[in-house]
Amino acid sequence: MSIVVNRRYCPAFLHRLEFIKVIYVFQGQCGFFFRGKRIEMTEGNVCIVAPGVEQAVFSCHDEDIVLNLLLRRSTFTETFPELLESGESGVIADFFWKMIRARPGGEVMLFAGKPQPVLEDSILELFEESDQQQVRSGLIMRSMMTAIFAYILRWDEQDAVSPGGEKGKKKRYPLPDYLNHMRQNLERVTLASLAADFHVSEGYLSRYIKKETGDTFSRLLQKMRMKKAAELLENTECNIEKIVELTGYTDQSIFFRNFKAAYGMTPIVYRKKKRRSKHFGLWT
Repeated sequence: MSIVVNRRYCPAFLHRLEFIKVIYVFQGQCGFFFRGKRIEMTEGNVCIVAPGVEQAVFSCHDEDIVLNLLLRRSTFTETFPELLESGESGVIADFFWKMIRARPGGEVMLFAGKPQPVLEDSILELFEESDQQQVRSGLIMRSMMTAIFAYILRWDEQDAVSPGGEKGKKKRYPLPDYLNHMRQNLERVTLASLAADFHVSEGYLSRYIKKETGDTFSRLLQKMRMKKAAELLENTECNIEKIVELTGYTDQSIFFRNFKAAYGMTPIVYRKKKRRSKHFGLWT
């Protein structure tokens, strides 16, 4: 990830980036070009642009200060999973999900509200770490970027508009609801129960999950259970029998086999390794 100041008076030219781009107007104003339109952005406005979207930014006043935050889509999904798994719902959360899945409606979102001091402080700290420190701290930069997206998730949805000026679409993106429901019910969830809880057919749900995630329901559930098991091994004193129960397994041998396939070691070795790493401050 990086953060750069947009050059004033530099002619606007449409281009595509392989990064998520967050445009923040720190001072003054700028024009944002997208799909043949120029959208005026003023102080405190934020615009999030998905990778691969053709766009341009132009500022032409001495007082204009526009910051561009750039990060890869993969960095967002790998570094900030807590944002995606937080259970947040609504137009803004849906946009994030559509953006990382490269789905229609996840191309651009503009926040045209008033300046937010807490957001601005995080952006300035990120800029100082990125631009002014001789040795940049990846941990600090990730923390600041997480805070930035978390603050945006809390914004009033009335301030979130599409580039054409319409209010955010009301139609929900169902995938995050399905995933959150699965995570919260690992001990007992099945394809049939999930379909019943959301009033859809099992066939539709199975095809939808496969299309959106690339995994079958069973494979996705197994990944969630293994991730939960790893978290319990690392952060709790639960014995193996309890972890097997909490992750929805009835056969301990299947649990051991799946865990070793996922992490390359047994649960007991995994716990010992993680604790040893923490003891020596390695956090691997």
